[in-house]
Amino acid sequence: MKQATIIDKRAVRVNADTFRFERLFPGPIERVWEYLVDGEKRGKWLAKGDAGTSVGEEFQMRFKHAELTPEPGAIPDRFKQYENGLTSTHKVTVWEPPRRFGMSWGEGEEPSEVLFELTPEGKKVRFVLTHRRVSDATQADGFTKGWHTHLEVLEGVLEEKPLEPFWDLFRKSEALYETA
Repeated sequence: MKQATIIDKRAVRVNADTFRFERLFPGPIERVWEYLVDGEKRGKWLAKGDAGTSVGEEFQMRFKHAELTPEPGAIPDRFKQYENGLTSTHKVTVWEPPRRFGMSWGEGEEPSEVLFELTPEGKKVRFVLTHRRVSDATQADGFTKGWHTHLEVLEGVLEEKPLEPFWDLFRKSEALYETA
């Protein structure tokens, strides 16, 4: 197995098909949990749509990146087809409130999997996102830059700080991963 690659202090390529992102957010844990499973709150940093509440349950998320920050910024040409939004279907794979939430990601017989793990650390919450079973390099490239950007937005939301335009943040993530 290839040794883990540190992309930056908050993102690690664990192996060929697994990436892990870590952040330390203001708590309490219940507040951070709500931003994972409550559709309106998740819609402030990732996508709207309430998560299922039991393993095996399907749910939908509606992605509209232009709504995540006060100004969206200029959308890259390759994403213009999704400018009016995109709806995707997911399945709950782990449900352990308020510490662990997992879901399928993608279509087909063997979608990739995303696991969110929350651990209290004093007044903060360690937030770990692991995306595994990423099938190819193109997917990995898109997922890592996307997650990095969405977590930047979540950090701004939880810390109640001003947010740069979403697509500007995405371009910064692209630059970071190009040099990694």
